[in-house]
Order: sequence, then structure tokens, then C-alpha cells
Amino acid sequence: MLTFWSLVLVWNFGQNPKGDKPGEPATKAVAPKKTDDTAAKAADPKAPPGKAQVPAGAAPSAPAAPPVEPDSALDKFVREEAAKLDKVTSVSAEVVYSSRNQDQIVSQKGIYKLGPNNRIRMELAFGEGANGGKRTYVCDGSSSYTIEEFGELRRARLVKVDRVRPLLDDKNITDEIRTQIWNGLVPYQKPGAMLRAFLDSMTFTERKDDKLGDRDVVRLEGRWRKNSVAVLAGDTAKTIDDIDPRVPRYMTLDLDKATGWPLQMEMFQRLPSVGVVKPYITMKFSKLSIGQTIPESDFKYSPPSNMQVQDETPMIESILKRIIDQNSAKKAGEKKEAPEKAAVAEPKKQP
Repeated sequence: MLTFWSLVLVWNFGQNPKGDKPGEPATKAVAPKKTDDTAAKAADPKAPPGKAQVPAGAAPSAPAAPPVEPDSALDKFVREEAAKLDKVTSVSAEVVYSSRNQDQIVSQKGIYKLGPNNRIRMELAFGEGANGGKRTYVCDGSSSYTIEEFGELRRARLVKVDRVRPLLDDKNITDEIRTQIWNGLVPYQKPGAMLRAFLDSMTFTERKDDKLGDRDVVRLEGRWRKNSVAVLAGDTAKTIDDIDPRVPRYMTLDLDKATGWPLQMEMFQRLPSVGVVKPYITMKFSKLSIGQTIPESDFKYSPPSNMQVQDETPMIESILKRIIDQNSAKKAGEKKEAPEKAAVAEPKKQP
């Protein structure tokens, strides 16, 4: 499942498709091109949900990971806060997302807005002039656009949510597949999912009360879960110390005491040359407003005439229809097979 944080991580890497820019992280993770095959994998109930991108140098594949580490008491606290955020239907905030390459900080700034019925707008801008650009995700509940703007390049991907929704609601689509695809089409419609996403890979072990600006916060510190370390290392017997040092070692998460909103997240990386730990990735929300009505116009988007727009709706419809047909045929076969098995199992009466 795509999450707020996983997409922001993807956006951090390979910012300019025309070429690298000074100041970009030395290790990149590039989002895969969307094809029938990759979309089909997203629909596979056995496919893993979207995770934070891993810097180059980590093992590309791994043997079966150990069982998922049970939640700590603080993990359960995070889930409780996430449940509260599930009830939030309107949010507006400014976002600053920063990454470090040695001693150079690269920042992206933007907005995050959420409205009822899957309305959302997420923007991140970086750089200036020919070296600058912006990525935008916007959905008015009926159509969703993912827009990339780099210099003279303008392109967008479109999904007509209203056409896809009836297929997602079909009884032959399992809840797991429905959740995976729906969250890929309209990510982050539930703020609680953003908070729970951290628990996919991290477990929290320390807590203290603190201040972030003028807000009272609960500061949590977390480390990679053991099964995540096994995937990163490519070996269930290895520890975090065996992993490429560029991979962040631990994270801190600042939750607003009043609302539970994740106001700031930082992942810390050890610098081998100097032996110190510094923030590698930071995301911070400011000017947070929860519960205020957001103008409908903020969720509307009309691509300009010179923009290349790829409509991915037919591809997604095709995938969903194939899944529906397969599951329907499977259920019909099982229904037909059940009486035959019962007849075989029934003992014959003696004459």
C-alpha cells in the first residue's frame, strides 16, 4: 500500500528526469514505471505493501524474513493515536521535506490539504529556474492527477476514480486487494494510515515529552524491526551493523499532544568518515489546521493544453475486471465441486 511517507521518499530521489543535479543524495531510489505488470503486482494480495525506499547498497533481495516483531507498548500507543486521526476529514498544513548529502541540505517545500470523500492536494517544490520543479498530487474525489513539472517538461497521469470505484466495490474483489489498489489511486485519504505506515518497518522503544516550536509534543524514538533488518541485510542472521552505513539507523517521531498529528519525523544516518550520527531525512509540518473547511477549488485541477496527460484508467479497469473474472470463476468452481466432494465422502448404505 502506498503511504504518505513512502511517496514523499520516492519524490526525494531522481528529482529531474533530464539529469542529476548537484546536491542530490548520492544514493537514489527511482520509482518504477507503471505498466500492466507493475500494476498487476500491486493488485496481488501476496505482494508486499509500499515501503520506504532503500538507498543503493542494500541487498536487492532477501530470504524469507523472520516473523514480524510484536508491537511494543509505544507501538500500541502510536496505533491508538492513528485511530484518532482516522476520524479527521479536513487538514491543511505546510510541509518541508529535507535530505542531506554529506553537509549539503536539499529541501522541498509545499502544502498538504485533505478534504472529505478522498479530496487531497499534495505539492512539493524544489530548486529554482531551469533546475527547479514541482510535483503535485490532486484529487477532487472524481479524478486524480499526478503532475510533474521540470523546466519546460509538463506531464501528468490521470485516473478517473468514478469509473474505477464500481469495480473496486465488486464482491469478487477481496478487501486486501481493494485496500491496496484504492490507496494506490488515492493515497493517504486517512491520516491515520500515514501514522501507521511507520510501524510497517519501525518499532518504537523510547518516549519523552518535549516542545516543537510552540507545540507540546510526544517524542518517540524507534529502530528498524528485526524482519526489516533481515530484508535490508539479505540475511536473517545479520544485524543493523552489517547493513550499508548509508541506510538510516533510527528515527524520531514528534506527535502533537493535542491532536496526535506527526509534526516531525527524522531518520538518522551514521557518517563513517567522522563517526557521528546526523539527520538524513526530515519531514516537518507547520501551520497545521485540523477541522477547518477547505475551499473546493483547492482540490480542482485542469491540465493546460500543452501538458502530456496519460490516462491510466483503462489499464486499471482491465486489471480489476481480470481479477473479478478470475475470482468469480474460482468461486463457481468451488461451488460446483462442493456437492461432488460431499457425495464422495458420504458413506454408502448397506443393502
